[in-house]
Amino acid sequence: MEKLSQSGEEMESLIRSKDRIFSVVAHDLRNPVAAVTGFSELLYENFDEFSTDTQKEYLLQIVQGTQRIQNLLENLLVWARSQMKAIKYEPESLAVKDLVEECVRQLKANLDHKKVSCFVKVEKECLVYADKAMIDTVFRNLIINDIKFSFPGGKIWISSSADSRSCSISISDEGIGIQPEIQEKLFNPNEGISSLGTSGESGSGLGLIICSEFLEKNMGSITVESQPGNGSTFVVTLPASADP
Repeated sequence: MEKLSQSGEEMESLIRSKDRIFSVVAHDLRNPVAAVTGFSELLYENFDEFSTDTQKEYLLQIVQGTQRIQNLLENLLVWARSQMKAIKYEPESLAVKDLVEECVRQLKANLDHKKVSCFVKVEKECLVYADKAMIDTVFRNLIINDIKFSFPGGKIWISSSADSRSCSISISDEGIGIQPEIQEKLFNPNEGISSLGTSGESGSGLGLIICSEFLEKNMGSITVESQPGNGSTFVVTLPASADP
């Protein structure tokens, strides 16, 4: 009877989390969808009247809106699959430096558009035992998050420290920082914190919830250190690999 009651409480909690996250994602989809629709209609109806510069600016707004929609939907799909236990945990020895550098390469367009520089100083000796797809999702979301809250022309630093038992990876920015009351809710699926970036980028907060859940599956952890106006540092800790 006790197990049945506990199972019922867990199900209710999952349903509340799902409803909250779907609500926030649906809300945050409105702005980029409206932008894509609006600029597309303007281009279609007035294309020949616009200068080349105006055409390019409108196309850029459409591309950015599409990227935001894609990121939101990708995170929603990953979270849903995770909740349905459809994502397998397949750990292996990973070189964090290679993984992070590949993530940065994939996000070069995002960095270049906002004129944000990213400096990777991860030690080659930083080897972890974790699921590659999950940890790739973690770093991708954290870097996207840092770009979102960085000012144009800002900097992001990714560094590491390791010992025989674990490896810690720090991802820091010079952005707007996070209020203390928000920090306490960042990784809680029942909260679904939604915040605008420095250039008006929308975000559901789902990416950080996924990071927390994936790191828990990999026997790791994530913490945040931040002061409003002085940037943020997210620290990911993962078990060290036994392989040399």
